[in-house]
Amino acid sequence: MAGRVPVLAIGSNSSPSQLDRKFTAPIFKDSRSPEGTILVYRARVPNIDIVYAAHIASYGSLPATIMANTECTANVFITWLTPRQFQQMNRTEGVGTRYSICRIVSVRCEGVKLDAAYGYASKYGVAGFGSAPLGLNAFDVEGSRLERVNQLAVWDELARETTLGENGVQLLQNVLEDEGLRAAVEGQLSKSAMDDGCNPVELFDVDRTTAAHHQRRSQPYVLAIHPNTARRLKLSKRAGVSALSGTREANVLAYLVRDAKQPPGRVGLDQTIRSAIGLPRAGEALGNVRLTPIRLTMGQWIKDKLSWIGGRRYLLLRVYPPDPPDIEKSLCRLADGDITSLGTEPGGRVLLLAGDLEEATINRESVQALSLTESMAAIRQGHMRATWAARYPDAAKLLAIEGENDLRAVWVDKDMRDRLHLRIGDVVLVRRSLPNAFLSQLLDFGVTLLALTLALDRILPHSPWLSVSIGVATTTAVMIARLRSRLG
Repeated sequence: MAGRVPVLAIGSNSSPSQLDRKFTAPIFKDSRSPEGTILVYRARVPNIDIVYAAHIASYGSLPATIMANTECTANVFITWLTPRQFQQMNRTEGVGTRYSICRIVSVRCEGVKLDAAYGYASKYGVAGFGSAPLGLNAFDVEGSRLERVNQLAVWDELARETTLGENGVQLLQNVLEDEGLRAAVEGQLSKSAMDDGCNPVELFDVDRTTAAHHQRRSQPYVLAIHPNTARRLKLSKRAGVSALSGTREANVLAYLVRDAKQPPGRVGLDQTIRSAIGLPRAGEALGNVRLTPIRLTMGQWIKDKLSWIGGRRYLLLRVYPPDPPDIEKSLCRLADGDITSLGTEPGGRVLLLAGDLEEATINRESVQALSLTESMAAIRQGHMRATWAARYPDAAKLLAIEGENDLRAVWVDKDMRDRLHLRIGDVVLVRRSLPNAFLSQLLDFGVTLLALTLALDRILPHSPWLSVSIGVATTTAVMIARLRSRLG
């Protein structure tokens, strides 16, 4: 399932003949390619019912749609689609015109719980008959109190309500032959339509970024987006980026780059972000993502500006659990090269930053960074491949990422992961802790500051405060320059 998108198959989308009709391009007929295979499994979906939509399909039936209902659990099928298959399915469903995409949680596929799955909800709403919808009798929906009928019965009900036919069969035949009558019936359906209670999500097709999007070293992981789209979604400087890949919904923080050349329905994601959330590195279809605005508190905004003044570099790293000696300690382990890239040293403190998409903010924790040696990493790789895989899962396998293309690791204890709302295999932004780095520089330059102040005091004997001010300002400027130079 890794690398595929889980999509509920409501109605005919679980039928092999219907799928064959929808996927006619040669690439989808090649059995040797992942694009030539669609996986279909059974699933249990809580809090939804399967009902008739308030519109008529081109072939004359009232299609199925989903409706929120906390008393129900629907037993349906779920298709696992590659990014290209998912885009093709969206085209055939008429996403944006006939259907919206909804994000549905707590789905269980063959007993395995998924973070989320996508489902299609009719943009026309739910067909109302009297005071309630009608459920499809072809679906087993536990806890549903709706009357469940077949297509013939629902057309009989339409004939009675519209008085446009003696029975359902005659009305359906007339609708297929007369566009005016079809419009009249759809008008009646629209008048009696009911809200499905589902919250649609907007998905964006993914493009690659270009060199022009990577001009600022302090913002290396970028999301290129059209300015009007950013304005409509109320995105500021950062956004949470989410994608479904297998059983996981992976999230990552990205910096916005506004690009008027970017198509409104597409966003550019750099290669590191695509790897972080399990999207393909290459190919014609790079997947779909949803975007969440991220807001900083005033304190976070001030700290962010100060970190920019002092110099910063972010690394996007994959979260793994620590070895037993590091459990329940406020520390993390990074490769020596990553510690150097951050402009700090082993034993220094770093900030771990993770997006909280439910609260639309950033969680951050300051921890001590120790070395993750090559021998420790090699032993861990052996554990991940052997019987310790349950304790040390391989995120590359969870998200269908080729091992050599995955992000480097940061080892973080469970208590720290819980505070950051992270799981094993999630990603986190890491940068050095500026107060800690500044304090370290202050200790180094304390003697320099004292000597400079005494020298200025002799030059300006009648202005002690001026001497101190000049000394502090000069020393601070030198320390900031040195801090920034450590980033290379």
